[in-house]
Amino acid sequence: MPLKTQPGNPHKLKINQHFHTAHCIGRFSDKTGLVQIKLNSSDKIIKRGRRSREFCVSWVWDQKAENGYMKRIEDAFHHEIDCISLGSIKNNMAISEYHLLWNLRHKYQHFRSDIFLNGIDGSNLTKDNEEIIERKHGMFVRDDGAVPARFLVSFLIQRDLDKHIHSYAKIKWALLQAEEGEFLVADCYHEGAIMPISPKLCFVTMTDDRMITREEVAAINRKSLSLASKFCFAQDFEKCPL
Repeated sequence: MPLKTQPGNPHKLKINQHFHTAHCIGRFSDKTGLVQIKLNSSDKIIKRGRRSREFCVSWVWDQKAENGYMKRIEDAFHHEIDCISLGSIKNNMAISEYHLLWNLRHKYQHFRSDIFLNGIDGSNLTKDNEEIIERKHGMFVRDDGAVPARFLVSFLIQRDLDKHIHSYAKIKWALLQAEEGEFLVADCYHEGAIMPISPKLCFVTMTDDRMITREEVAAINRKSLSLASKFCFAQDFEKCPL
């Protein structure tokens, strides 16, 4: 079944979903509100807005997850990065939870297989009924016994958050500020405890807050390039040393 709401999306369900939030991407926007994107498969650089399809997936998790545990994690992280400066006290758990959430949403972005429950029928729901239920943070079963994949994905992400967050327990995040040059950002950091949060600021581990040289910025940018799944983005790639 196509991943579409009723015409006009009358119940305001969030179907264009970011694995990395628009707020975070927007911190790399230029004066026109655009960021530069470089695909791994090409040397071409394109400019896009923070809500562009390159940054979004289509209805991979449900409304309850979107407005519930995910929003809590996003809000805490946004507060952290909007107030951060060198030497300030950090909420390490807020940073760690967001890093993990970003990874998990990226991991499950292509999960599209509905679940079929043997011996269980739905309740003859209309499309409007289904959307009302989801808006109210419920789930439903269709007449053929199908449960939309997004309900399972929401559970799997929440399960994996609980399962893996303990591995971050001893992590202390440090803030690096570039003296010269700017950071670029990978589409995800599954294997790296790195998280650029602005052209001049980046969270890392295993060090203390400090200013870093252009050469150190270049080393982090090379690491980001090596970890990128499909693309990297930046405010201005010409200012990002490698």
